[in-house]
Amino acid sequence: MNPVPRRVGQQAPGTQLLLDEDIIESSRRARAFSEFSGVAVRDMVLTPLSSLPVPIYNFATTPEGRATGLRRWAGTKPDAMWHPLMWLPPRLSRRFRYKDLAGREVYESDHLWAARVAMELHASGLYDSETGQWADVLAMSGLDVTDELDLARVEDWLAGDPDDVLDEISLDGFFNTDDPTWALVSLLALEDMLWQASWAITSDTLIDLVVSARDVDPDLAVSAGSVAASMGLSLLSGAVGAGDPVTLSERFLSLYTVLEETPSSSPAAGEALDSLVDVLASVRDAHWPALDALHTADAA
Repeated sequence: MNPVPRRVGQQAPGTQLLLDEDIIESSRRARAFSEFSGVAVRDMVLTPLSSLPVPIYNFATTPEGRATGLRRWAGTKPDAMWHPLMWLPPRLSRRFRYKDLAGREVYESDHLWAARVAMELHASGLYDSETGQWADVLAMSGLDVTDELDLARVEDWLAGDPDDVLDEISLDGFFNTDDPTWALVSLLALEDMLWQASWAITSDTLIDLVVSARDVDPDLAVSAGSVAASMGLSLLSGAVGAGDPVTLSERFLSLYTVLEETPSSSPAAGEALDSLVDVLASVRDAHWPALDALHTADAA
């Protein structure tokens, strides 16, 4: 069997797709993928459960349900069509419906869906976490994204022209079609642990942000603290730490308000930064065992 041709994407060597180990970089990664692909950031799902901005396959119909005739998102760049994220088969690009613990039929949330895409892409071999490289889908079909003629061919296909090669591209063979729900079943069993692990990673990252900024400049420290408190409010709302979740949210909001309104030269600003680090540390310590458990399971 010939080796799968690969190209470098946005992922650095060693990057795992499941769980975002640097939530502060999440928006930057989304903007980078948008610049690379032409897919608008608003058409992607970002979640702490995955380091991957996942494009939403919403190009075929309008919000009102009318067919658009588009093969991909408006503005898609033809030289990005080598990337597997641009060719997700229907089983991955669509949401599964399943029964929750109460027996109700529900669709996958954004978080679960993006995590499932990440898990399946990793298991498929289309992404190599050791090198951070992705399979070149076009090269597997004999097309060279660096060749002007092949690129024009892709551009014409995106515009609606038929193509006997591009029309037949499918990644179905890389995925487990015998058990199409395996990743969803796994994620539902791991969901609580994954969220706890993400809270541990996020709080630890925010602590580093604040501590690093305090070593540089008081004004920078207050700005970083304000960002960290805001991110804590939005990303750690389900976590536990020094108090129940409501108290935790109230503390992040209170600290954010103080840091936004207090000059960096005021002792109150330093006290707020100390309190913020303490709160984040309590969240990290409460949920770090889940991260350790995941790492142990991966190593087994």
